[in-house]
Amino acid sequence: MSRDLPRRPSLEHLKKQAKLLLRQLKQHDPAARLTAAQHALALEYGFVSWRELKTHVQNIAAQESHAPSTAFAFGRYTSKARLALFFSRDEAGKTGSAFIDPEHVLLGSIRAGRGLKGRIFERVHISLDAAREKVSRMVRAGESLPYSVEIPFSETTKKVLLAAAGEADEMGHGSIGIAHLLLGIINCKRSTARSLLTDWGMTAPRVRKDLAQLLNEET
Repeated sequence: MSRDLPRRPSLEHLKKQAKLLLRQLKQHDPAARLTAAQHALALEYGFVSWRELKTHVQNIAAQESHAPSTAFAFGRYTSKARLALFFSRDEAGKTGSAFIDPEHVLLGSIRAGRGLKGRIFERVHISLDAAREKVSRMVRAGESLPYSVEIPFSETTKKVLLAAAGEADEMGHGSIGIAHLLLGIINCKRSTARSLLTDWGMTAPRVRKDLAQLLNEET
């Protein structure tokens, strides 16, 4: 049976699907390899090979990383997630950053996430002050910028936002909340923000588990 790719396909999610398929294949053929599962998955999505599917997804990501801000589906964001992005601009301005980076989105999410029903940050004992201190050690700060200065999202942050939307799409969620933003950060393998979340024990499976409690974060 053929399957349709989501509007914003995630290569990382496809890799996980391939590994899951491999486990299923091994139940019938213990000698099955990952390449066989990848090929089978590519065929399900209508591609002749894993390489062709991978190239297609990477091309979409490359096009969207240069897309205007309207491509990031801000209308789908919960009030808490929009507040997180507002705070992320504030965090970037305080450190004199020319761009809003994933670290600023993380700090903004912690600020906006206080009081959420799921208390996602409290369970791993993350305080805003401690997070700021850790970020300051890893990111060089400059003089603060006034609010009149526009600070754009960095290319890496754009990828985080697109990944957050992709996570919501994959799970069939109409809204994009703080947990989706965290998953977007976790998907960004080479960012300081991801390293901090990993150090705090916040993995993708753990955040996805918390999503059930966080979906009603606007109430």
